[in-house]
This record gives sequence, structure tokens and C-alpha cells, in this order.
Amino acid sequence: MTDEAPYWRVDQIGPDFVAHPRREVVTVDIDGDAVVYDELQERTHLLNPTGAIVWGLLDGETRLDELSADLAEAFGVDVEEVLADVVALVRELGQRGLLEHVAAEGACDVLEQTEVGNLPRPAD
Repeated sequence: MTDEAPYWRVDQIGPDFVAHPRREVVTVDIDGDAVVYDELQERTHLLNPTGAIVWGLLDGETRLDELSADLAEAFGVDVEEVLADVVALVRELGQRGLLEHVAAEGACDVLEQTEVGNLPRPAD
């Protein structure tokens, strides 16, 4: 996404959305969880291991439906279920002001244990 990209409302985020974390957001992985710190808002958010995987895949190039298909294949679960959970998580991340070009409607202090379904661990 470029700086000229239009802003999306959270409710417009869907399967064709391409998400990218804001530049002012710093992420640290701790035992599989992700601690996400927003330097501008001075807020900390916590993602569980599954949410951390999704967060790490938000590269500004991959559509959510493509990302969900890859996750569904890796975890051996239904792609539609994963897609619904990924879209819900990305909407929440956008709502909290963590994504480029998403108009947040009001952020909360902590994104606690966001879960993207009950995905099993990927097969080795």
C-alpha cells in the first residue's frame, strides 16, 4: 500500500483486504505470543500464538483470503472457518489503530488473547 492509499472503515475489511501494520508499531515475540506496542498511541496489545502468526503474515501484499487458504492448509482445517476468524482479527486490529490506511473508530488499551479459531499446531 502506498501513502496515497484510501482509508478503509473497519467494516469494509473483508477477504480481498490487504493488511499492513503501521510503521509506528513495534512487535516483540515472547514464547509464541506477540507483544505489540503502538508508539503513537502509547498502547500495548497482546496476541496469543495464533494471533501472532496472523500478525506476522500481514505483509501489505497478501489478501486475507490468500493468507487464510495458506493457514488452513498448514493447520489442516476448513478455509472458510479460518477466513472468518482472520477477517474478524484483522478488523479488531484495524479498530485498535494498528493497521495502515484503516480508520480506527476508537482503540482500547489491551488486545487480550485474540484467538483465530482453535487451530491445531501445524504438522512438522
